[in-house]
Formats: sequence, structure tokens, C-alpha cells
Amino acid sequence: MRTLLRRCVTSALLVLAVAGLAAAIKKQPAKAADETLMPLTAATATDGIIVTYFTTDVRCHTCRVIEDLTRRAVEERPAEGADSDQVIFRVVNIDRPQNGHYVDRYRLVSKSVIISRMDSGIESAWEEMDDIWLHHGDEAAFLIYIRNAVQALLDSNPFTSQV
Repeated sequence: MRTLLRRCVTSALLVLAVAGLAAAIKKQPAKAADETLMPLTAATATDGIIVTYFTTDVRCHTCRVIEDLTRRAVEERPAEGADSDQVIFRVVNIDRPQNGHYVDRYRLVSKSVIISRMDSGIESAWEEMDDIWLHHGDEAAFLIYIRNAVQALLDSNPFTSQV
């Protein structure tokens, strides 16, 4: 009888320990894939478009969907007339101290997508994609929304190196 009780208690403690470990692992915030980031001016040679998804340490399912769709919009179908390295996607975690200046620069209040135009290594124009939260549930609409904005910035004025 005591052996059976001891086995039950040991098994119950083991189950609780495993469940606690699993819960602790699950609660850790997902790490944004921004370890390979370059400074804004180094992300492209000198001329092009940089599509940046600004995230934080805390990421919900919708945030991951928005990041994935933005990446796909840029990487799966390059903009018309753009070289393969002329439109770049990147992720920036604004919870990291080295990235805090972006909050002031773009007046970020939440996860955001900013599309920047680079001319001779200088950000000459940028646009915040305010409607990402409206389109995230419609994949096709989201991809068109991002691609149209990229194309509009590409088409706006010739890059200075092409003049």
C-alpha cells in the first residue's frame, strides 16, 4: 500500500514539474528575428526601398501574421522594374535599446510597417502603413496594400544615381 502511494505521489510530482517547465517555456516572449539588422543606411547600397516591420518583445498571433505577410509581399514578388536587391525587408525590435530612436523618428505607438525610400544612402521619404491592422485577415488585400505602397515609392522620383 505504501509503495503504491509513494509511486502515485512521485508520478504526480513529476507531472507537475513537467507541466510547470512547459508553462515557463511557453510564457517566454518570442524573439523577433532582428539579429541580422543593419543600420537604415547600410541596409541597401545607396538607392532603394526598405520595408521595415517594427515589433516588440511581446508578439501575438496577429503580429506574427502581419510580419509574415509583409515579408512575403516583399520577397515573393519583387516590385516592377526593381532589381532583386533594391527592395529589402527587415524586422526591428523597438524594445531593444539600440532601436529606441525609431519610436521618436516615426512616432510609433504599436507594431508598424514603415516603407522608406533611400536616395544616395539618405532616407528621402517614408510612409507608415496604417491599415495593416485592417488587412491582416485578408491575405490578398494585405499583399496588394504593401506592394502598391512599395511600387508608389519606387515610381515617385528617379533615384539620384539614375539621373
